[in-house]
Parts: sequence; C-alpha cells; structure tokens
Amino acid sequence: MTPFPTPSGRTLICNDSRILQGQINYPSVMSNDAKDLVSKLCRVDVAERLGYTSGGAQSIKDHVWFRSIVWDDIAARRGPGKIVPLISSPTDTRNFDRYPAEPLAKNRYSQELYNKYNDEFADF
Repeated sequence: MTPFPTPSGRTLICNDSRILQGQINYPSVMSNDAKDLVSKLCRVDVAERLGYTSGGAQSIKDHVWFRSIVWDDIAARRGPGKIVPLISSPTDTRNFDRYPAEPLAKNRYSQELYNKYNDEFADF
C-alpha cells in the first residue's frame, strides 16, 4: 500500500484491489496535478503506468507535479532537505519512534524444535 497524506490528515490509500478495479477516490484538497500523477501511477494496465512507458523514470520526473524539483540538485545533495529535523545533540532521538524494549534473552531454539530437528544436525 502507498499512503498519500493530505493537509487535513486524511490519507488516500492506493492498494492493489482499488488499482485493479480502477477506483481511486481523491480527497477534495488534493491538487489536480497530484491527482493526475497518482492516476497515471495507478493505471489498471501496468503497461500504461507512468514510469513503465517509453520515458521510464524520466517521465515521472518530468510530470508537472514535480515542476519545482531540480533533480540535479537532489542528485548532488545541494540545498537543504525538505524536512530538517530539530536536534539538540548527537544523542537526541526524539525524531525516532519509540518501541518497547525487547527481552534480553530470546529462546530462539525451543525444546520442541530441538526435539524435532536436532537429529538432522547431529554431525553439523
């Protein structure tokens, strides 16, 4: 699935079943250029999809929705990024999601697996 977030926080989801049916409902706040890009990327017939056609990736880069992008600057890493996170120190991790700690010891090879497969590895 590919999410396309909107300013209102709603998300447009292009999943396989919708693409295969040719049904994509766009949020009203989505620009016509963005709708055009998504519709060309999500064509039912793969051979008609933007990027698959004769222009390849260049046809995507040339789409009007990307008109303000200077691709050479991106390739050369010139200019600031679109999102520059605020950090206070080299150990500042506030921009990363927090996950529960994993158990220190994992029983990767249970007794059940040992009983089932150990003989196969006797001479390993």
